[in-house]
Amino acid sequence: MTAQGEQIVFANFSVSSGCILLERTTPDAMGGRVILLPIENLAVFKFTDTLSEKAIKDLGFHR
Repeated sequence: MTAQGEQIVFANFSVSSGCILLERTTPDAMGGRVILLPIENLAVFKFTDTLSEKAIKDLGFHR
């Protein structure tokens, strides 16, 4: 969910310095599938599938 309250269902994502690139599962009303969002505009990042420990570490989290 973005800071503006928009929920974005995504199929894939990439993280860069200060930004996240989200690929939508279906196009939005204007036909867009890819969203570039500044990290500070991200309020919640929800995964609906279980993440592997490697994926969690790749995101920078450690147990």
